[in-house]
Amino acid sequence: MKARRAVAGATSRVLARKRWLPALLDANVVDLSRARGSWDCDFVVGWGNRPSGIRARELAAQHARPAFTLEDGFLRSCGDSSDPAAFSVCVDDLGIYYDARANPAWKG
Repeated sequence: MKARRAVAGATSRVLARKRWLPALLDANVVDLSRARGSWDCDFVVGWGNRPSGIRARELAAQHARPAFTLEDGFLRSCGDSSDPAAFSVCVDDLGIYYDARANPAWKG
């Protein structure tokens, strides 16, 4: 029997529409940007310390789920950076690397 694929709740409609996100997270992605009440996700994801990242941590705490924050990686792009697609993304369940108030899992 095939194992159920995890479900990630993205707290931003823009983030939920990223075509690369399901592959990065190895999960189906649903849009929680307008979610109210009950939902069934294995974890919640938002962008850094932006409103979606803050909302991801809040929702995860309310529903006893893990929260992950995403941020541009250290290799933002290839070439002259005119391509809006990110070349690397950091995924962290404790904080984000540039925020000294948190204790991120990834330390440089």
